[in-house]
Amino acid sequence: LIYYVDKVWVAIRDSLKWCPSSFRNIFEHIKITVQQKWPNNEIVSYTAPSGFIFLRFFCPAILGPKLFGLSEKHPPANIARDLTLIAKTLQNLSNLVGFGKKEP
Repeated sequence: LIYYVDKVWVAIRDSLKWCPSSFRNIFEHIKITVQQKWPNNEIVSYTAPSGFIFLRFFCPAILGPKLFGLSEKHPPANIARDLTLIAKTLQNLSNLVGFGKKEP
């Protein structure tokens, strides 16, 4: 699991150069807005935009690769479970949430 999470994380990080400027503007707006709302919280300016992009874009694509044109068919149940764990881990990382008792 850690291997695949790392591979996906690196691929997302390295894809920054292909992020449309309109999306970057939205993420910047989210960052500024939450900084104004919670000026004493240094973390929220990072977790709000990253949580948004992972919740709305990356995790749905990982959970439903066929729906996003990433595969020709839905993954079998065992692979779907792995994809769910990968998406959950990435969402937690984007929100700076620690691992629970079930996670490694």
